[in-house]
Amino acid sequence: MSRRHPQAAKWPSGISASCPTPAKGGLGMTLVLALALGSCGKKDEAPDALAEGTVVGPELGTWTAIPEVASVPARNGHDAYWVGGRMIVAFQHAYDPATGSWKDVAASGAPPCNDEGTVVGATLYATCASKLHAYDPATDTWTVVGIAGLPTPASLLTLGEKLVVVARTEHGIFDLATKAYTKLPTLDAAVAGNDRRTIVVGEHLVVWGGARSEASTYTMPVTGATLKVGDAAWKPMTTTGAPSGRTNHTALAAGARLIVWGGHGILGAQGEEGLELYRRDGGLYDPVADAWTPISAENAPLGRADHVSSWTGTKLVVWGGGPILRVLPDGAAYDPAAATWQPVTAAGAPGLRREASGVWTGSSLIVWGGRDNGGEGASVRHADGGVLTP
Repeated sequence: MSRRHPQAAKWPSGISASCPTPAKGGLGMTLVLALALGSCGKKDEAPDALAEGTVVGPELGTWTAIPEVASVPARNGHDAYWVGGRMIVAFQHAYDPATGSWKDVAASGAPPCNDEGTVVGATLYATCASKLHAYDPATDTWTVVGIAGLPTPASLLTLGEKLVVVARTEHGIFDLATKAYTKLPTLDAAVAGNDRRTIVVGEHLVVWGGARSEASTYTMPVTGATLKVGDAAWKPMTTTGAPSGRTNHTALAAGARLIVWGGHGILGAQGEEGLELYRRDGGLYDPVADAWTPISAENAPLGRADHVSSWTGTKLVVWGGGPILRVLPDGAAYDPAAATWQPVTAAGAPGLRREASGVWTGSSLIVWGGRDNGGEGASVRHADGGVLTP
C-alpha cells in the first residue's frame, strides 16, 4: 500500500506544512483564520505564537514505531481497546506490541455497529441493535446475547463487574452475572450539552460538557450532574471553579476525580454565539466533595481538539490534534499532584495527525491511525502509529 505521509520521516519543530491561503474578506476573515490557526508558518519553522504553547522541561518517554501493513486499512475517528495483551481496532484488527504483529479479529458474531464498547476483565463488550456482543481474545470468539429493554444505539462503560449503558435519553446498568438490565433514574435533558459525555469516576457517573443548539442560540453549558448507582436521582454539579464550557475535549477518570482538558468553546460571553476558541485549560472534579480544582492554562500546551489523551495512573498525557485548520506536532503530560506540565519527547513520534486512537496498556500509550488536514487535496488517513513508553 503506497500512501502519502506528510512529515512521516521527520518530527517538525513547527506546524503542519499545509497552511490555507486567506480568502478575500478583509479584516474579519483574517481574524477568523488567525484564531482558527493560531499562527501559520513554513514547514519546520516554529511560528512566534507556538512559543507560548511550548511546554519546557525534561522530555517524557520514548517512541517505538508501528509501521503500516497492507492487511490493516487506514482509519480515523475510530475506537480502540486494550484487552488480552492486544489493541483491538474497530472490532476488526488486533495489534500485539510485544511482537509488533497484526492479526484479524474473528468476524463471526462481531458487532456490525460502531457504538463505543468497553472492557471488563479479559473480555471486550459492545452493543448493537439491543444485543450484547462479547469478545474473548484468548479464543478469538464472539458471543452474542439478546437483551430485552436494551436501548440502541448505546455506548458501554465499565463499573466494576457491571456495564453502564449510555444512550441518548437513557442510562442503565447491565449485570453480567445475572444478565439483567436495569434502567437508571432519568437525567434532566437540560443538563450539559446535547453531545454531553458520561464518565465513570469511582462509584459515580459524571455527566459534563458538550454543546447545545436551540433555535439560533449556540451554547456550551458549564453545568453537569452526578449519580451514585443506587441513588434515586441525579445531583447537580457545582459550577464554582468549573472550566469554561467546551466540546470535543478530554474527559477521563483520573483516580477518584474527573479530569477535563482542551477542546473548543465559543468566543464571547456564555450563551452568545461566536467563533470557536480552543482551550488549553481544564479542571479536576471530585464527585464525592462536589468540588472543582482548576487546571491553569499557564505553561500548558496549545489548545486543541481531536487529540489523543490517556490517564497513566499518575499523569494525563495528551498528544496531537489541533485547531480546525491545523495539526499540532507535540504532546505533553500533566501531573495533578504537582500541577505541572512536562513535554512528551518528539524523537521518533508518529507523523502529524488528528482523530487517532490512543489506548493505555498499563505501561505505555499506543497511538494509531488518524488523519492529516489534507493541505492542497483531500485529507489523508493513516495506518501507522507509535508506542509511547513514559
